[in-house]
Amino acid sequence: MPSMCQGASVKYIQNIIMMLAAIFAPIQAVLITTMVLIGIDFVTGIVAAKKRGEVITSSGFRRTISKLVVYELALVVGFLAERYMMPMLPVCKMVSSLIALTEIKSIYENLDSASGGDLLKSIVSKIGSDNGRRED
Repeated sequence: MPSMCQGASVKYIQNIIMMLAAIFAPIQAVLITTMVLIGIDFVTGIVAAKKRGEVITSSGFRRTISKLVVYELALVVGFLAERYMMPMLPVCKMVSSLIALTEIKSIYENLDSASGGDLLKSIVSKIGSDNGRRED
């Protein structure tokens, strides 16, 4: 039979979780987008490693989890600094932009490695872009 004290602690923890959810609601989309980009990087990294014949180990997964924690904490710290210390400087947007660029570059490199060449160049050549060609 649960005691009165246990019920109060559960209610207290629920209140803290709700308070944190309310504080960080403005950056919810940024946090989720970062998780999605890291997930895509993880999957494309596995595909590229298999293509290169590398052995897949748990250390890669561990690095991904560490990266996720560090990136999410950086976004939270950036948000708090922007919100409560430097409202005139878009710290969270700058941090999220750097993270997104880093992840997109990593995904692009993984896709290049998995495809065996410059993926963007191959897509442009298949589309048949006329950029750079001169008509005389």
